[in-house]
Amino acid sequence: MATIEILKAEQCVRNLEYQIVNSEGQSLPWEEIISSHNLKPPVQENCNYLCYKKSKCVGFNFRYKTDEENAVNCQLTKTTERTNVGNGEWTLFYQVGWVGYLIIFIETD
Repeated sequence: MATIEILKAEQCVRNLEYQIVNSEGQSLPWEEIISSHNLKPPVQENCNYLCYKKSKCVGFNFRYKTDEENAVNCQLTKTTERTNVGNGEWTLFYQVGWVGYLIIFIETD
């Protein structure tokens, strides 16, 4: 006997893909920021994870080094419009796509 379980979309594994848009850029303007964070290393991976978990996040801006211990080093953004271009220490990533997987469990007796 075989049984098949169909999973809901939120139960499926998904993998978001991000691409560097700008490195050595500036902090994002406040109106483009969903949230700002002070993260522990690995900063890029932790900032990426926060963006992945936030439904309205389409990209993230991060920097490795800060002059202050509790300074913001991760910014989540809700837009792909680039209004703040210039030189700085931030690296900006935008979501370029996602891959979803449907997992089907088959049990046999």
